Amino acid sequence: MPLANQFQILPAGSLALKGELGKAIDLCTANFLKRVNWKGLVEPFRNRYETISWRSEFWGKMIRGAILIAYATQDEELKAILKETVYDIISTQDADGCISTVAREKQPGTWDMWGRKYVLHGLARYCQYIEMDPVVIDACRKQVDFMIRQMGEGGPLHPLTTGYHEGLATCSAIDAIVRVYRITQDKKYLDFAKYIAKTGCSGKGDIFQGVLDGKNPAELGNGKAYEMTSCFQGLAELCLEDDSFPKAYEILTRYYAGIRDREILCTGVAGGKDRWGEYWFDMAFKQNIDDLEATGAMGETCITTTWLHYLERILQLTGDAKVFDQCELSFYNALLGGMTLDGTNFTHRNPTPLCGPACKIAAADQMLIGFNNPFHGMDCCRAQGPEGLAMATVLGVMVKDGAPVFNLYEDMEVRLDGVKYTVTGGWPFFGNKVQIALAMDAPRKMALRFRVPERESGKGFLAVNGEEIPATPGTYLAVEREWKDGDVVSIVFDHALRKRILPTTPNSFCYMQGPVVLADDTRLNSYHGDTTSYRIAFLNGERYLCDYASAGNEFMDLHHFQVVF
Repeated sequence: MPLANQFQILPAGSLALKGELGKAIDLCTANFLKRVNWKGLVEPFRNRYETISWRSEFWGKMIRGAILIAYATQDEELKAILKETVYDIISTQDADGCISTVAREKQPGTWDMWGRKYVLHGLARYCQYIEMDPVVIDACRKQVDFMIRQMGEGGPLHPLTTGYHEGLATCSAIDAIVRVYRITQDKKYLDFAKYIAKTGCSGKGDIFQGVLDGKNPAELGNGKAYEMTSCFQGLAELCLEDDSFPKAYEILTRYYAGIRDREILCTGVAGGKDRWGEYWFDMAFKQNIDDLEATGAMGETCITTTWLHYLERILQLTGDAKVFDQCELSFYNALLGGMTLDGTNFTHRNPTPLCGPACKIAAADQMLIGFNNPFHGMDCCRAQGPEGLAMATVLGVMVKDGAPVFNLYEDMEVRLDGVKYTVTGGWPFFGNKVQIALAMDAPRKMALRFRVPERESGKGFLAVNGEEIPATPGTYLAVEREWKDGDVVSIVFDHALRKRILPTTPNSFCYMQGPVVLADDTRLNSYHGDTTSYRIAFLNGERYLCDYASAGNEFMDLHHFQVVF
């Protein structure tokens, strides 16, 4: 039997995040997504002047995040922008179906298939979340049909010999191809996805079999984290539709555990080894080594967002509440901490000064180092940041058996099946007590599910109308009863300052409060404890600590901060 999802996503417009993630999404939407030069992002597809550039991914990355946000908010202005740019990029499609930034005589090129995959992601997601437009569906068909003619079974090209990273970049298209199958139900697309997956996705060895053989993520393929994880995500999507991989569940969950335990840094970011921090490199064990030659740059927004995508799939497949603990870590630290105050930019590398005082640098500024012609100020991580934030609208509250599954507890409103759920309390930055108030026309019996973070004791965690209900840390607490208008769920989190010991050098640790990583920011202590610019300011002995998201948030070299002690 194919794999099955334990949870489903909310219907369109059902969730309104109003806490710090919601505010970040609003800023990013107003100041970035609605103002970005969408025509400029389409331009290279029309002119096809690229040779080795990865700029072909920017349009697809940008629109993916914008689509998820439009789905959640039902922002009509944003939806109109999306439709215009979708039709604009379709207008660049050849008669044979190709949408590419690379001239025909130079195809497939180094990043050509990778860029085409991102276009496909954008078009398929538009159909899934905005409207099943026959023009867009037809464009998806033509794009995949062209890919099949080029590198399908028996075709002139092989997936493992096209593009960068020994096939990982090209094979990462499995996910997008499966999504085209879902909107068309044309079996040839499912067969094409299976063919690519059975190549093992890397010329350096089958990455799926490698997991079964006990290899760690850094030992798979060439270790390129972003492209590799996209291939595993593609396998997961494929195995929701097909049972050709009998050990798929084991492969997928083992890979998840390997990344969680060996690669994720204390702030929820991922990546290392090279100057941009884009490889698996056992970085969890190296995150406070003060030697750039030994570690490379630490953390990349593209990988972190891809990690969130993979967590989405593992959460849905397993129903394991501890998986969302990883999402929460990345959302409130890596993503919020990697975004500029106005929502227009994100960090590319090293958003986590772990081995010594450092500052945050915006991706567009980093691209000026060694590159003389930034593409409209764009960068892969700047384009990927909105997608990472948008994942909160997908994962924050999910659905099981027609009722909500609460993963996030920041202020929000949820509307589902005639019931309104209002969450208040300012968690996790401005309080440790949360209330969820229910409003409905008539009583109904259902099971509401609440994530109990693994760090909590469980005792005194949750009460309904003042009556405490026992909870087990690291699980979902299912409360089945007849719910009535005016019922209130109360949740109390443990916000005591704690040390999280890291698997690095002896006695290395970071401070945390709930899911929030704390940092030593020079501004906070230099200005004698002026705490007005920080979400959290915690006096620890003689010095103040602040939340990582606030630390260095002016993105200036003058303002340094440090995380690990």
